[in-house]
Amino acid sequence: MRFTQEELFQGPIPNGTYPAQIRSAHEAQSRGGHPMIVVWLKLDGQKGAGRNITDYFVTDGVSAHALAVARRRLLSLFRACGLDPAPDVEADLHQLEERRVEVDVEVNAGEGPENRVLRYRQA
Repeated sequence: MRFTQEELFQGPIPNGTYPAQIRSAHEAQSRGGHPMIVVWLKLDGQKGAGRNITDYFVTDGVSAHALAVARRRLLSLFRACGLDPAPDVEADLHQLEERRVEVDVEVNAGEGPENRVLRYRQA
């Protein structure tokens, strides 16, 4: 029997920068009923190989400040993937899939330790 990386390493991924591949990017709905974009990443590298992390971008129904932060982070993700969305044109989330990036990850101690993506960089 073989165990996966996820099974062997329970709990959050240590703070750090990790190479990653975007496995999927799609629209969804938050627990609060707000539209959001969900990005699922598979980490590479010695410390993170095979581990997964999910990032969320709420796109409506939140404060103007929270929306501006989400939009800036999402734009930085597109740019880290080498994509430059055109003004006033719907961004195609499928363009993100299978792209490689580097992510800065931290442990967020909130309700239980979980990870949060702080920043995206070109791989």
